[in-house]
Amino acid sequence: MTELESTQGDQFNTFLDVMKSPLFPVVDYKLRRGINILPADYM
Repeated sequence: MTELESTQGDQFNTFLDVMKSPLFPVVDYKLRRGINILPADYM
């Protein structure tokens, strides 16, 4: 199972839910480096 497959259908009700997501470290890293994040990258 990929990171994307494990997050499909997940709903984030709080910021803690977002931080628990397996995609959070990837997105956080990219944003801190100034790399734009597009929804198409994760679909």
